[in-house]
Amino acid sequence: MKRIVKAMICTLLAFACFMPQVMAAPVPVKARGTAAAGDNVHAQQDAQKKAVYRVLSTMLDNSDKTNDVANKIMAHYQEYTGKTTINKKITEQNKLYISATVMVDADKLRNAVHDGVAKEQKVHRDDVSAFLIRVVDEKGNIVPEGNIAVQKVYETTYKNRGFSTDTADDFNTWVLNHKEAYDGYVQQTAAKVLSDYMSVTTAVIGEVRIISCQETAEAFNVEAKVRLKALDMVKDGKVVADFAEDYTLAVMKDAGRQQAINQLLYKAAMNSSTYLAEQTLAYWHK
Repeated sequence: MKRIVKAMICTLLAFACFMPQVMAAPVPVKARGTAAAGDNVHAQQDAQKKAVYRVLSTMLDNSDKTNDVANKIMAHYQEYTGKTTINKKITEQNKLYISATVMVDADKLRNAVHDGVAKEQKVHRDDVSAFLIRVVDEKGNIVPEGNIAVQKVYETTYKNRGFSTDTADDFNTWVLNHKEAYDGYVQQTAAKVLSDYMSVTTAVIGEVRIISCQETAEAFNVEAKVRLKALDMVKDGKVVADFAEDYTLAVMKDAGRQQAINQLLYKAAMNSSTYLAEQTLAYWHK
């Protein structure tokens, strides 16, 4: 499928360091609360609940937001809130509306998400995932710093869903030394994991291949092809899930060529890791 993403200058700020910013605790969150006229307590509680959910939503993808982990956290939302400041309130047609700033303990919330997902894994909580993903430039060269950056996104995504990860140095060495075509790379890498890394239960193998990075008067236009497989190594490399997408990203020229490529790598890593982690989690739950 073809996905076209256009980035304006504000995107540069969000991804300036390539990796997402980590939300510290506590964080101020603006939210609105509603209740019956004169019911300040319930209006404030409504604002607190919405503030917690807003932060929680940044830690979960769409398929997570209605699951048991999210529901259990929201049932105890006040455990994650601190000082609440009412900025404005009005009453209209027997309804009280408030605008508030709620302090939300993001670190505690993140830990609750991690612990909740880990418990959901039940007997599979000891499963170890490994990521052997190569980044290939337009000339067919493997890019070490690209490999590491994509791997870090995968580690974070899988850990947030309760998986253990294996990042052995041997993996990076293997990836850097293998330039064969995609199908051959997947086959040889899967065979390597099966023979030498018995602790790995799930391996994500594949590549992000930069097709071009064209400079225009206003932007750098980057194109890439992403192909990845999540494999069950307990069952001799059975395919758990496939991910294949083409990406086009336009980044303002002032950002520079490398930043444009970095932004595309981050986007591709986030999308693919989220999808494959969800598919892996669903697979182990069967």
